Amino acid sequence: MIFKLLVVSVFLSSCSDSHFSSRTEYLKMVIGEDFRQYVERGHTFVGERYISRKNKPTLLKKFRFIEEVNKTLPNGNKIYRYANPYNDCKSTFIVNPQGIVIEAFGEGEDCDVPL
Repeated sequence: MIFKLLVVSVFLSSCSDSHFSSRTEYLKMVIGEDFRQYVERGHTFVGERYISRKNKPTLLKKFRFIEEVNKTLPNGNKIYRYANPYNDCKSTFIVNPQGIVIEAFGEGEDCDVPL
């Protein structure tokens, strides 16, 4: 658990020199984790972050992810989708009623760009 927290912290800081993983790899790592602790906090943070984009220079911008979807399914699970306003990767999280991420995936061409 401490290792996952460390890796998620590295992702959230998104240093320009670090190419530890892609967004797709990050999304696989948060499956089974508490949504509010590991995911929501990082996607609602407002601050300067480095943004990796496919075949384009990395940006340092001040932004917050845009919440596009927040709805409850008939089985009680919730769907959350966040979009980065500066690259083409939308992160989708399916969370069970206990708040645990049961599925996470990205859509867009920038999802596999190293962070």
